[in-house]
Amino acid sequence: MDKFEFNKAVDYHKKNQLIKAIKIYKKIVSQSENQEVLFLLGTAYFQNNEFKNSIKYFKRLIQINPDNFHAFANLAQAFSKLDLHDEAIKSFEKSISINPNFSHNYNNLGNHYFSIKNYTLALDYFNKAINLDKNPDFYFNRSRVYKKLGMAHEALTDVNIFLHHNPQLQNAQLLKIDLLIFLQKYNECTNYLKNLNLDDDVINQKYAELLLASDDLVSSYKYITKIRDENIRNFFLSSYFYKQGSLNEALDALNKISDKDHTPNILNNYGLIYRDLGDDKKAINYFKNTLHLSPNHNLAKLNIGLIQLKNYDFKNGWKNYYFRDKPKFHSLNNTSEWNEEHLPFENTIILSEQGVGDQILFLNILNYLKMNNFTFTVDQRLLSNYRDNYPNIQFISIDEIHKFTFKYYIYLGDFAKYFIKSKDQLSLTDFSFKKITKFNFKRAFKSLRKIGISWKTPNSKSYSQSRSLNLLDFMVPLKSVSANFFSLQYGVVDEDIISVKEKLNINITRPDFDYFNELSKLISLIQAMDFIITTGNITAHLAGACGKKTFLLIPEKRSRLWFWHNESTSAWYQNTNVYFFNEQNLDEILIKIALEINHLPY
Repeated sequence: MDKFEFNKAVDYHKKNQLIKAIKIYKKIVSQSENQEVLFLLGTAYFQNNEFKNSIKYFKRLIQINPDNFHAFANLAQAFSKLDLHDEAIKSFEKSISINPNFSHNYNNLGNHYFSIKNYTLALDYFNKAINLDKNPDFYFNRSRVYKKLGMAHEALTDVNIFLHHNPQLQNAQLLKIDLLIFLQKYNECTNYLKNLNLDDDVINQKYAELLLASDDLVSSYKYITKIRDENIRNFFLSSYFYKQGSLNEALDALNKISDKDHTPNILNNYGLIYRDLGDDKKAINYFKNTLHLSPNHNLAKLNIGLIQLKNYDFKNGWKNYYFRDKPKFHSLNNTSEWNEEHLPFENTIILSEQGVGDQILFLNILNYLKMNNFTFTVDQRLLSNYRDNYPNIQFISIDEIHKFTFKYYIYLGDFAKYFIKSKDQLSLTDFSFKKITKFNFKRAFKSLRKIGISWKTPNSKSYSQSRSLNLLDFMVPLKSVSANFFSLQYGVVDEDIISVKEKLNINITRPDFDYFNELSKLISLIQAMDFIITTGNITAHLAGACGKKTFLLIPEKRSRLWFWHNESTSAWYQNTNVYFFNEQNLDEILIKIALEINHLPY
């Protein structure tokens, strides 16, 4: 080999003059197939994006030296660039078999699996890379896959490790911001944003996203109007109006974005607006268009499923409902998810998810359950109630999972599909809580009907946005009811109650206990009521599970949850009357409820 020519090619290579380097490398290997030159030639072709030629020369090298793990590793990278996935994976695995201690192979195979959206295997290989080498880059890559798997806490831990070593990498900074917003760590996110040296437009976008997520609509608007990119600004404006409940304005903002610039998220937001405007057909079309652009857009699949479930299309609805965000549990590493058409006969854990209200709703299926191979996780605050009412079924808290061994796991929302396949089957449900400790009132009350009331969702900051109502507006039409009123509302509500006393001269009693943590006492209080009037929060589900006569107020369109369907009587809780309200008819509905209660025995 001509050393002068070789050194000249290497010098060109180092200066990124790849065409000149490749020309000399090829001349050298035409005279003698030197392994080092073949490797450098394959590498130069790879760096010049000539992946087929890169593959050609790495293969020639491997023919000479089949134990060259670096050649297999680079060959795998070239296959990956050409989307030759099977060949890439085989080459990575061959390289690993030759040298199982080369950490970058595991990391690169993890990246390959990430690129083809096999996030479970990607995580497995990133874990193996980190076990061999605490390289910060490996932590960043694992944080991305953790995010995709819905493991936001783990993702945040890993991206923080990376940022400790590389604090200025913008992609990592933006990932951390997204995770803090997702985890509702709004104050921490605000403080982090303050210290970043990002482009003003990026800062404005991230502040807008943060403030919209935290329902600080007034502040979000200030940042939205500063965004320079017109399409991005209109996208955020649409989200702002949507959060405000101004659906037509939200639609107008999206319409200002040209069709050629429509992204999957824009199309998905169109679907949400039309869904809340009551046009399910058009909403589904937009969600399907979202999936046409992005087949793995799980939120669009879920949104289609929610509409299907609302309209009692359980067969298709449950299939799409599967794509919702679900929590991950480390203690289930050796347990397989069950998603077959029939129930398993082996020992299986049913995992609760989302909020307490959803747990109560889906645990209605306990009244159908005949098999005894299932263990249910339940919110710690409800454990005693379910154990008392279903003594033949095992209930545990999430924190106790590690104490048991299970063959399979099923998420509670997916478990429902085995029992609820038609509207008729819902009519067979029975209320869950029959054994309830009697509530101990500390003083006597007039022998009037007892009415429990709940009027808001505490995590909602604006009445226009949600299931929350102003207590004064709530109580004015109920003045005609002769009753003892009791607050069933958790959260800070003392000022609301005092205001009603001062302005309407209505006493609302609020027994002294922790409404959030002592759910057994709240259930006892609900059971002691003659009637319940509530918005669609946890109280609605607790009252339904107790079988109490309940008058439920649900937004006609905005913040509407699928399981309230379109009926005047709840399909899930037979003693619950459902009233769909808007700003114009709320007083009329409450007056109607007051008249009905006055004519009901108690």
